[in-house]
Amino acid sequence: MKLSESIWYILISGILALSTLAFTARADLAVENMGQQFVSRVPSDWHVEQGGWEYFDILDCFTTPGKSCSGNNPTSPYGFPTFLDELSGLPISAFQLHQDDAIVIFLRTPPKSRYFAYTQYLVQSADALIPEFGSLSDSLNQLKIKTTHESGNDLAFSEYAVLVWTPDLLTRQRVEEMLVSQGVAPEMINFIPLPTAIPNHSFHFGYGAAGDYFGMLLRVALPDSQAELDAYIKEIPYYVVRLGPNTTGRLEPSPVLGFSSEISGRVESMEYPKLSAALDLLVADIKRKYSSSFQLTSSSVTFNAKTGWDCILGESTCAGDNYDALYSRDTGTVRVTHLQDFVLVVGVNHQKTGKAAYLNHTVYDLKKLAGIVSVADPQLTPASAVYHAGIDPRSSRALLYKNLYAYMISYDCAGRSFCLEIPAPTPDNPVGLEPGTPFAVTGRKYLEPISQVRPALSEIIPHQAFIGTLK
Repeated sequence: MKLSESIWYILISGILALSTLAFTARADLAVENMGQQFVSRVPSDWHVEQGGWEYFDILDCFTTPGKSCSGNNPTSPYGFPTFLDELSGLPISAFQLHQDDAIVIFLRTPPKSRYFAYTQYLVQSADALIPEFGSLSDSLNQLKIKTTHESGNDLAFSEYAVLVWTPDLLTRQRVEEMLVSQGVAPEMINFIPLPTAIPNHSFHFGYGAAGDYFGMLLRVALPDSQAELDAYIKEIPYYVVRLGPNTTGRLEPSPVLGFSSEISGRVESMEYPKLSAALDLLVADIKRKYSSSFQLTSSSVTFNAKTGWDCILGESTCAGDNYDALYSRDTGTVRVTHLQDFVLVVGVNHQKTGKAAYLNHTVYDLKKLAGIVSVADPQLTPASAVYHAGIDPRSSRALLYKNLYAYMISYDCAGRSFCLEIPAPTPDNPVGLEPGTPFAVTGRKYLEPISQVRPALSEIIPHQAFIGTLK
């Protein structure tokens, strides 16, 4: 590093929860060897610093007073590069760069899963009072990342790759030359251009009080094997380096990647012309089933069509947004009168219709912005729709619901099936809500396969939500 970070930098590290342990030893020798060979080739007139890789710890979020979980998604663990702070000696996940610096990450991609991606962020501007935590571009997901494809197929899971993340094209060129000279195939090198500016906003590089703070997140969701993902997280097959020339020369800013169009040309209601009517019929069946015991009130579901740039410009609020996700606010603040009161989400399983890699609905602690528990599309089944409709699963009517779901969320499911019960905190696990605490429900629909970003709201049939209050 050219300059040490200021003491204020330590405060920024609290934005993402970290383990305070030293960097974990790696078990993947291929990743380790690639990284070590690269470091050995760094010119003597460049500085180089080895970093680490950590994972978000929601327990730390609940046990540290005043800490926010930044709207975490329980379906998806988060990983991120870190560097040791020179003053505290602790890993920090929001860091600064000179404009000619680069971060190089050698890695093995996650095991087979519905979704993974790496996303770059402006965590906080030097002159901002609160963190923006806004994405700077599309994410590098499993449909886009370049890997070794050692498995012999074109899937990007459990493959080797290198990420080169820099705001300077000349640094990128030098770094990629070093990589190729050590035998790294160009086909596995992924360039992530860190913009020096976006429309109406310029970023500030350098260390100290005048520099912005940047970060990156890995998301992984719905693995084929949870045991394999657990082993991957424990192993940490990552080698992280920050480097750059000691003397700043000519700079050539990286291009502004921005955000791709969401429009795929595949409109759900056109491919499934009876689906909207079936959804309305399902809602009518649900109201018929529950209206005798509950007062059902429609919740206004709203969708967030903003991007990370909007957050950076102060036009929206982000908490680690991802352009691969169409976010929805399914409820406002839910205040229950009885513990059997519920939220019921009813909609189309977009994963089954081919419009999303996965979708979920999440219960949030409003004080900590903490995702407590989620229900995802493997549970959002036609059987759930039929159950909450209260109809015979062998009936012709049930066939209309084959791409639909209905799922209940409550503090007390009272023995009902297809109901997500909100857990209470325990001495062993503080992640939960005391029964009766106000909460909110949000939704996510991830990764349209043609556009390779979030599903377009104009191309899907939106879900609905209801709040049931015991009469």
